[in-house]
Amino acid sequence: MAKGRQAVCLGAGLLAAICPFALPAALADEHHSPEMRYLACVALAESAPEAALERAREWSGRGGGTAARHCLALALVSLGRSEEAGRELENVAEAMRREAGPQPDQNETMALANVLAQAGNAWLLAGQAKRARRALNQALALAPEDPDMLVDRAVVSAALGDFGTALADLDLALANESDHVDAHAYRASALRRLERPEDALAAAQRALDILPGHPGARLERGVLRHQAGDAAGALEDWRFLVDQAAGTKEAEAAAKYLKAMPSGKN
Repeated sequence: MAKGRQAVCLGAGLLAAICPFALPAALADEHHSPEMRYLACVALAESAPEAALERAREWSGRGGGTAARHCLALALVSLGRSEEAGRELENVAEAMRREAGPQPDQNETMALANVLAQAGNAWLLAGQAKRARRALNQALALAPEDPDMLVDRAVVSAALGDFGTALADLDLALANESDHVDAHAYRASALRRLERPEDALAAAQRALDILPGHPGARLERGVLRHQAGDAAGALEDWRFLVDQAAGTKEAEAAAKYLKAMPSGKN
């Protein structure tokens, strides 16, 4: 996924479009506004998802509506219950359509697009790439130039083995945001699989020029260097990940590559 789409807020027509960060969870009670309850619930969904799930269920049962259900869905994402989250996020999106009516304003449209993109990411985590692409197609129909959503759809296309379509979305994302580091990193991966190693290496390097420690770009550059016969360069990138990005999936992959290197080179 491109970025932390889990942290997106619902827009006008549901709640004020304000960011849900750093709000104390203690504010989420019946004595505070729905906006504050929503913000606190979403913050809790990241830090303590079990508690957020129970709070969202209670709030929903007391008339919390779409906001409560959205928080519930985000808690499910954090808990790794991705299929349930995808289904709930699609239900939230449908409720948002009904509440916005036939002529939604710009904030309502973007809020709906973001929730659909969240659904797409949840379906991808659940291993249902086709359903993920369908949700992201709907999101991009509402926000066709959103670079994060384009990158999200590219990731889904890559998961389906459609690297040409992934590359097209990444190119469009970069046309709208030239320094989108994830787009450059994923572009390197797509180009490698399309057997364009020189272009892939340039894309990985561009990502690392923007963010030298980007794990995905470091991993890709290591693979590309190895394929080009640059064992020292590959080792540099993979060792960086093992040392500096421990606990990430990229570091785990780098460790496997290092283990597979000939004895004495790792």
